[in-house]
Amino acid sequence: MWEAIGQAIKVFIEKYMIPTVLSVVIAIGSILLLPSDNECIIKIGKLPFGIFVAGLTFLVCMFSVWLFHRVMFIKNRCREKKIIDERREREELKSFKKVWERVDSLSPSERRVICKFLENGNKPIVVEGMSPCFDYEFMELLNTMQVSDGNDGRIKYAYKLDDEIYRDLLFSKEKYGRISNFDEFLQWKTSTHSNTSV
Repeated sequence: MWEAIGQAIKVFIEKYMIPTVLSVVIAIGSILLLPSDNECIIKIGKLPFGIFVAGLTFLVCMFSVWLFHRVMFIKNRCREKKIIDERREREELKSFKKVWERVDSLSPSERRVICKFLENGNKPIVVEGMSPCFDYEFMELLNTMQVSDGNDGRIKYAYKLDDEIYRDLLFSKEKYGRISNFDEFLQWKTSTHSNTSV
């Protein structure tokens, strides 16, 4: 039994060598430095007082070590999150640059239509027949529906941006302040963008 206790004490001291030594040193120092008529020493005795100081010092040391590791853990997690957020931001920006390049490739009239959709909340625009300015590449960005059967000789179509495209462009406009690489040439009715003619 005593051998097991001794082994446990040995393992404890090896694991907590520095806090243990520090606790013993501070406990002995406290007994030596404090006057013998100190109220605490008189009440509980030198040995119990030394054990109390050693235990208290050990707890303070262990709490300090735990706090240090906790702070380092939180700091590392924040650093990792920052790295992940920066990587995600770069990937997002890279993705939006492809969207901007696609908008750049459209004709001026098609870009004006996109601006109109973003300004009116993507409400459908109704036109008679197929608009000559809507080429195949632009039509890929739209949802289309025939809204009249042409009994009066006029077939009408409703157009609006594809919902996913609309959300991407709206998010790009709100976060980056642009939907293309040349936003200064886009014609916004109500914005701080330039209304330079194209």
